[in-house]
Amino acid sequence: MDSYFDGVWLTRLLLQRALAAIFLIAFLVALNQFKPLLGERGLLPVPVFLKRVRFPQAPSIFFWHYSDRFLEVLAWTGIVLSTLAVIGVSEKGPI
Repeated sequence: MDSYFDGVWLTRLLLQRALAAIFLIAFLVALNQFKPLLGERGLLPVPVFLKRVRFPQAPSIFFWHYSDRFLEVLAWTGIVLSTLAVIGVSEKGPI
């Protein structure tokens, strides 16, 4: 069992950190671009968009609640969690 984990640790490390970096970029982009595009005063405000689509077509937490402040909290939470994963804090947990 130890030899299996000895062989895949580098792959796991690279995949996990790369995925966390992609999420970090995505949350940074969402923080900067979501409000001008879909914010309360954006080009297509979220409430207007949600009236046009159903949940199965575009599943989103914003069907439950939306405000620009809520978006910022979600984006910053994602930024913090993905940054922690990039620097390796998630490696401290169980396998």
